Amino acid sequence: MWLNANDIDYIFFDLRRDGLNKEIIASWLKQVKLDELVNKRGTTWRQLSDKQRDSLSQSNAPDIILKHPTIVKRPVIDNDGKFIVGFDEARYQEELL
Repeated sequence: MWLNANDIDYIFFDLRRDGLNKEIIASWLKQVKLDELVNKRGTTWRQLSDKQRDSLSQSNAPDIILKHPTIVKRPVIDNDGKFIVGFDEARYQEELL
């Protein structure tokens, strides 16, 4: 894992095991665009109904994400309140090193 290889301390949060809540999701959505947070290429997205996919918005995203947490693109890194979504080595080097 990139964080380990670069000796960066972190606390691992398993969104399935540790659980999400609306406050966590809302904090992500204050900084991260919905399209960046939701993995539209994954199995969970494809398993949603057409109605759910078509109606996804800032207002209903927390409810959909709570019901289907694996729809979130991972990892989500909280770097002192600034969120980075997905693996992007260049961005990690710029913001975390």
